[in-house]
Amino acid sequence: MPGQPLSSQYVNKFGFAFAALSVLFLALITWQLYGSYLDARNRATTSAGNLVRILESKLAGDFAAAHHAISAMVAEIDGDPMRQAMASADPGRITRALKSQLRSIRSVSALRFFDAEGDLLYSSVDNDPFFSIADRSYFRQSRDIPAHPVIFSDVIAGPDDNRASIVMAEAIRDKDGTFLGTATTAIDLHALHDDFSHIELGAEGTVVLRRIENGALVVNFPGPVRADNAPYPDIPLRHAILKDGTQGVIEFASPIDGVRRVYGYRTVGSFPFFVAVGISKRAYLAEWRRNAGTTLLAATLFLAVLAAMFTRLARAESQRDRSALAHRSNEARLANIFRAISKGLIFQDKDGVIVEANPAAEQLLGLSREQLLGGTCTQQGWQTIGEDHTALGDDQHPAMVALRTGQSVRNQVLGIVAPGRGLRWMSINSNPIFGQDKTVADSVVTTMFDVTERKHAETELRIAATAFQSREGMMVTDRNGVILRVNRVFTDITGYSAEEVVGQTPRLLQSGLHDTLFYQRMWQSILDTGGWQGEIWDRHKNGELCPVWLTISAVKDDTGAVSHYVGTHADITERKNAETAMLELNRDLSESRQRVRALAAQNETRLEGERKHIAREVHDELGQVLTALRMDLSVLAMRFGALDPAVNDKVLEMKGLVDRAILGVRNVAVNLRPPALDMGLVPAIEWLCADFTRQTRIACVLDAGAEHIDLDEKRAVVIFRIVQESLTNVMRYARASKVGIILAQEASLLRLEVRDNGCGFDQAVAARRKTFGLLGMRERALALGGQVDIASAPGIGTVIGVAIPIDCETRKERL
Repeated sequence: MPGQPLSSQYVNKFGFAFAALSVLFLALITWQLYGSYLDARNRATTSAGNLVRILESKLAGDFAAAHHAISAMVAEIDGDPMRQAMASADPGRITRALKSQLRSIRSVSALRFFDAEGDLLYSSVDNDPFFSIADRSYFRQSRDIPAHPVIFSDVIAGPDDNRASIVMAEAIRDKDGTFLGTATTAIDLHALHDDFSHIELGAEGTVVLRRIENGALVVNFPGPVRADNAPYPDIPLRHAILKDGTQGVIEFASPIDGVRRVYGYRTVGSFPFFVAVGISKRAYLAEWRRNAGTTLLAATLFLAVLAAMFTRLARAESQRDRSALAHRSNEARLANIFRAISKGLIFQDKDGVIVEANPAAEQLLGLSREQLLGGTCTQQGWQTIGEDHTALGDDQHPAMVALRTGQSVRNQVLGIVAPGRGLRWMSINSNPIFGQDKTVADSVVTTMFDVTERKHAETELRIAATAFQSREGMMVTDRNGVILRVNRVFTDITGYSAEEVVGQTPRLLQSGLHDTLFYQRMWQSILDTGGWQGEIWDRHKNGELCPVWLTISAVKDDTGAVSHYVGTHADITERKNAETAMLELNRDLSESRQRVRALAAQNETRLEGERKHIAREVHDELGQVLTALRMDLSVLAMRFGALDPAVNDKVLEMKGLVDRAILGVRNVAVNLRPPALDMGLVPAIEWLCADFTRQTRIACVLDAGAEHIDLDEKRAVVIFRIVQESLTNVMRYARASKVGIILAQEASLLRLEVRDNGCGFDQAVAARRKTFGLLGMRERALALGGQVDIASAPGIGTVIGVAIPIDCETRKERL
């Protein structure tokens, strides 16, 4: 059922399958996520390598173009004019040539020529002011070190605009190697920074240009362009170039900003620089994380659906097993109900042939089940008559009418004359049962019960109504008390004729012995309850007083208003005379009651003995037989189970039935006489409390004081049965959460108290119900000279107190 917890059998079975599938599924998801992680990293590695290759090609081209420009200009300059301080040179031609070279190189900001002293000779910049580079390190290197044809300066900030650049310088020498001057080009680092900014790198990506010899920063993007020539020889990219070659891809956390990136690096042609493109791990894993989140969400939803599916499967299988068990139980229960129901039940097929009948039908019809099966209602050995005592036709039987018409026949009373049983009147109901075709009945069920007593009672009521008119005086008045009618017996009792009293009021009969308060109470009772009855003295017409038992009933109309009063007069003169004799008889009755109670106690003792004997016989004999039968079934399965698997299934089914029978035998034996009684009263009550708590989940606590109370078996059984009946009442009616039992020995009395915190009950209402549970407790205690006191009221729980003498001489019952 929904909301009902699954048993461990289904939890283990389906839980293991779910866990195995979940582990396999999660392993596949993990493997897929790991593979996609590697793919993302490989894509980042490839992208970094491709980007740095493109960037290195562009930088190498720019640097080579700048180098070509100054080399070409070196060839344009004649050494003699330079030595002669431009005596015969054409400055205009050289300036135009410098500007022409500059137009083809975007990243070069200026081309200049300096003489051997470091003074500016020619410049591509218009109105370039005169300055000297004699103090510059790159000039001295180009002058003093012939082996270095091209020299690169550190990053230099412009004096006017603070624009950073690096200078490429080449020495000019004559054929003899004499130093004549230096040709320079200024590479604008801001232009390179702009080129770097156009590369799509993602979050925290970077492009860096550094020197190979010391790792000094040239250009870094993102970040400002500045003249920071601090050496950084331990940067991992420089180590990779020195160790693994001029190009490659590595991943590490930047020691500058701490961001982990995949770097593609390459040296810039033959120049002393290397460039690196870094793609951050966060960037190249961003899409992977989104996909992983989606995958994990989908996996979670899948596992939730899978769990719900397995839960539904487990519940479905559990429900199917419970349904099968319930179906078998229902079949057995219906069979038991069918056999135990007090009404006769007969099932007939579409032809009217009897296919099943219960024991009540056998008893009502006087035929056995074997005699009934296969016959029809018109072919059996009985005669059916209607209420008018005429024979009933075969097609008029209620079952045949229901089959023919498809309509139910209800409460038809028929007389059945069976051999040896005489006439018995039955109330019969026949109901058609429809199969697939809802228009034609394919069977019919007939119920019957004996109404012979009711028919007799109806006859007796008619007779009693007639007799009532002749045995008791009757008077009918209107709502105002005016007499409308009296019967003949009334005139006999009062001496007045009908003509004398009609039109009068009952005051005519007043004796004068009753005061006004008596009549006020009488009429108040009539107004409150609708009637009154009691003894009253009337005055006969001849003046004599006579006792009468008067019953007054108010008759109401459809609106509930009183329309008439009916008074019944019974002369009780003889009864009054008999009351004296009745008092004498009471003493004899009291003695009879004592004898009956003693006889009941003796019967109870004998019944307990029979219960004890039957319990032992059932447990010892039938229990052993069932145990032996179960062992034989196990032997049967071992011998023949391998030959036919169906034998194992059938043996298992039979063993289940035997186990149920063994449990039933045990329950029957325990219910007849609990074995704990043989260990003493206190252990028996302790067992009773434990069993009560197990069945009801209601706490039951026994306070016995001494562990052992010496009682004869008769008194122990009485106390045990009283406790048992008390706990049964608590379970059925009290709605309690706690029960306390106190058992104590006080001098020659054994006292028992059973207290619960339940809903309690109205003792007056319980007394009117005439229930036998509380009465049985009192009778058991009275039989041993004890008493039972019950204290209870709605809402305050119930206390049952019992006191029984322990000595062998029981006290006599108090009248």
